[in-house]
Amino acid sequence: MQFDDVALIVVIALGVCLIAWLVWARYAPLHLAVSDKPLSSGGRQFGADIPDHSSLGKVGELVTALMHAKDGWRQLPSQPAGVHGLDGVFVRNVGGGTQFEVRIVETKCSRDGDPKSNYSAEQMADARVIEQLERLKDAKFEGEPYMSHQAVEAIIKAIRRGSMHVTKHFYAHMLGTGNTMVYSVTRDGQLVDQPAARVKRVSGAPHRLMLQALAIGLARLDAAGSS
Repeated sequence: MQFDDVALIVVIALGVCLIAWLVWARYAPLHLAVSDKPLSSGGRQFGADIPDHSSLGKVGELVTALMHAKDGWRQLPSQPAGVHGLDGVFVRNVGGGTQFEVRIVETKCSRDGDPKSNYSAEQMADARVIEQLERLKDAKFEGEPYMSHQAVEAIIKAIRRGSMHVTKHFYAHMLGTGNTMVYSVTRDGQLVDQPAARVKRVSGAPHRLMLQALAIGLARLDAAGSS
């Protein structure tokens, strides 16, 4: 084989390698060092020193609302003061027409650890829930009732008679792991955590990424509002 032939083969080989590299460089995914814990580093991820309490509650209630919306639940207004009241009142049509089932929800959210430790049974006892619903009767927005008196009365009566179509749940969102634990709540506000099969665990990449996206977006809003 002549030297010129060898040189031509080397040039062709180098050309093929260059083209292959250019194709790889264009289409190959990036390799990034990204933490698996969505908010374990606090405000560092979004470049702001945000206190824990400023976004956690909002993130938790938004995640709870989105989870319910995904399953066909409609949220009713339940916090006329903005932060006080019932964390969530959700209704879902059953059988068509004006027939609904109702779910009353308390939400806790933590960066690390189990938010269940901050749960108070008194908050979700029937008597306390009815008290919060009664307050909604006097709440107005732009001159209109915050929630219709008929809806409030119907829910209160159903709670008092122990209707199976009114349930109470506690949602515990853990940003450190991206998981959510959902507990049923008894009439006196106690969490049903035994047997373990009664507790629903929501996890996986889509849920974890939703938690992260909401938390980062809300923290940015908090930072903009405080500047």
